[in-house]
Amino acid sequence: MPKTRYPWRIFWVLLAASVAGVIGVLPYIFSLFGKLLDLDNLTMPLPAFVAVQIMHSSIAFGMVVVLGLLLAPKAGVELPLLREWLYDGRRPDAASLWRPAVVGLVVGAITVLLLFFVFLPRMSGWPSEAALPVWKRFLACVYGGINEELLMRLFLFSLVLWLLHKVTRKEPRSSTAVFWVGNIIVAVLFAGAYLPAAAKLIEMTPIAIFAIIFLKGAAGLVFGYLCWVRGFEAAVIAHFSADFVLHVIAPLFFDVPVTTS
Repeated sequence: MPKTRYPWRIFWVLLAASVAGVIGVLPYIFSLFGKLLDLDNLTMPLPAFVAVQIMHSSIAFGMVVVLGLLLAPKAGVELPLLREWLYDGRRPDAASLWRPAVVGLVVGAITVLLLFFVFLPRMSGWPSEAALPVWKRFLACVYGGINEELLMRLFLFSLVLWLLHKVTRKEPRSSTAVFWVGNIIVAVLFAGAYLPAAAKLIEMTPIAIFAIIFLKGAAGLVFGYLCWVRGFEAAVIAHFSADFVLHVIAPLFFDVPVTTS
């Protein structure tokens, strides 16, 4: 595929995946934030409300994908698996799928251990997902792996690297410093994006803020590194795997402490 041509096939696949992620995560959001959304007092029927949310989110993610695919080549961010599949007709080899999945599982396991044994005993109000159906928790993982990575890695990571290139006049692919500065910036933004939602559910004490920034920021660094060395798809797979441990597996074994120390 000529690199000068816009990758429309990749665009449509990513747009469809992002819409599926938005639709899939709504039951999870309604379960956790239903009272805050006040669904019983909506100004429109619930189906219409859902349709509007899907439409707005689809437009927003459509713009994210368009801009991300424009910026990615300029920033050195690659999508090797999608290009091989959609333009060369080659299926990805197994190693390109299971290696980032293993990394994600390790990230998820470490996150769960630190969250439940170090941070949550010192926090209160963290919502328990144990009562939610497994399918809702699973679909939340799909949103995290696809939609959050489209926003944070395909778009924002590419944008930050491109801006750093303009400032430093150094190609991101030839400068380790440019990559790590960009990766750290995006990881901090990735972690900070969780704070507003967390504030609606828990008391934002210093330990709660530190836990979110530290855990999500560390995971963001790993996803950014995978995106850089293995391609965007590797970050998607790793993020999904980490969320699978956190949202699907962990609630089967752990519950949230109800007191603080």
